[in-house]
Amino acid sequence: WRDDLFPFRRLALNSSQDETGFSKPTLSRGLDQFFGRITEESMHNLLAQDLGDPCRLDGPSATPEENADNRTSMVQGPELIGHITAGNLPCPTLMSMIHGLLVGSAQFVKCAKGGGIIPQLFAHSLYDAHSKLGSCLEMARWPGEEHPLEAALFDEADCVIAIGRDETLDQIRSRLPEGKRFLGHGHRVSFGYIHRDMLSRVMARELAKKAAQDVATWNQLGCLSPQLIYIERNGAVRPEMFAEMLAEEIAILEQEEPRGDISIEEAATISHRRDFYDLRAANTGDVRQWKSEGCTSWTVVFEEEPLFASSCLNRFIHIKP
Repeated sequence: WRDDLFPFRRLALNSSQDETGFSKPTLSRGLDQFFGRITEESMHNLLAQDLGDPCRLDGPSATPEENADNRTSMVQGPELIGHITAGNLPCPTLMSMIHGLLVGSAQFVKCAKGGGIIPQLFAHSLYDAHSKLGSCLEMARWPGEEHPLEAALFDEADCVIAIGRDETLDQIRSRLPEGKRFLGHGHRVSFGYIHRDMLSRVMARELAKKAAQDVATWNQLGCLSPQLIYIERNGAVRPEMFAEMLAEEIAILEQEEPRGDISIEEAATISHRRDFYDLRAANTGDVRQWKSEGCTSWTVVFEEEPLFASSCLNRFIHIKP
């Protein structure tokens, strides 16, 4: 998946933004970052971390400490996992599918509207590489409110995994048969913090580049995407100066990796938020704003107020001391 000549990667990158949700450069870098971490070593370490010994999936096994106590155990994954996925970005769905494959489960994946093409291509690539393994995956799509189909999935699945808004997870949980195992991955918010010792002029510029990449990755739609970055005072670079550096780096990155189109509603939200901070900047001395001209591609807001402020995403980042 990191090879530009790989047929399924080419299909993904040649798909329209309406299908993938991202511009080609953004999708390309996102796939490189994700699949760069999916290695034999990392998967083995994941199983060892969670299970103690990956061999437990094949039969009874014990760690040295358990042997000393004459203990042993084995692990068996669910026979069938049902996935209800979100459409904002593909990585959580792909990772959830990989987890199911690692524990030897058959999986039925309900793809979200506007977010299914990458997981579907991934499933096809598995089948192409190993037909028996790929046959353990079934992908489908139906309207979110078509409950009879989901009810059948919930009845048959040994475990249901859902990704989405907290309200969606509560609704799914309420419809599950009693005793059904449920794993929900709901809304999460991330922020960054930079210590003053890291704010030398050379290091601050490099940190600004890395922060710009974090903001641009998957257009800031992931749970680990920072919505705000706190900058400790009394470093060689003041928080406001760092905000300006970050704006410069995001502007450069926008030329290499454009955000792409977003919905009218999302663009309107960004414009409204920009107007709010423009008004504050004109009336107080504790707010500055840098933004792309003529479009809503990126925005950096610096303000002295330390309280957490959520972002409207799509490369809209707050900087606070």
